[in-house]
Amino acid sequence: MTVQPMSAPIVPATPSSPVPDPTATSAPAPVTPLTPAASDRQDGPAPVLALSPGEEITTDLHLDALAPGEHHRDTLVVRYRAEEDAVVALRVECADPAAASRDVRVGVFEHAGELMPFPVFSGTLLDLARRDRAFGRWTGRGDGDDHEVVYEISTSVARDAAFPSAPADVTLHFTATRD
Repeated sequence: MTVQPMSAPIVPATPSSPVPDPTATSAPAPVTPLTPAASDRQDGPAPVLALSPGEEITTDLHLDALAPGEHHRDTLVVRYRAEEDAVVALRVECADPAAASRDVRVGVFEHAGELMPFPVFSGTLLDLARRDRAFGRWTGRGDGDDHEVVYEISTSVARDAAFPSAPADVTLHFTATRD
């Protein structure tokens, strides 16, 4: 292990004296908040997809072009109701995987009831387009009651991206397979 000598003395921070940054040459740039895309505003409740055992439901999702610093969020609900348990999973198919962008960041989150959203995918649109297996698995209980999971698909382009993203189309496949 190599220990480097310090270039500046340690100055303890107090409420009246912030810690100086010896490498700072100018004032830090202000933080620009993410700008929501116009299409981020969803009218009405999220669409609900009802799923039964042994069934697959697909839905198309159009991802609008995003300017640098812009983000978008789509929400949908998957409802499972049956007399037998089934594993529900999500698989994504991209219409044109070769055109999928590395500049578009994608996050897929799911949550049920009062639980916090849980990330089931995080990466680029290209990563998502190349993914060849299902993810976001949960068990739909076969008790005859409705069991719902909310999926949130978040897309964004970095503030410092050179160009806006191109629009893209993806198909979401939800399957319910018996245990």
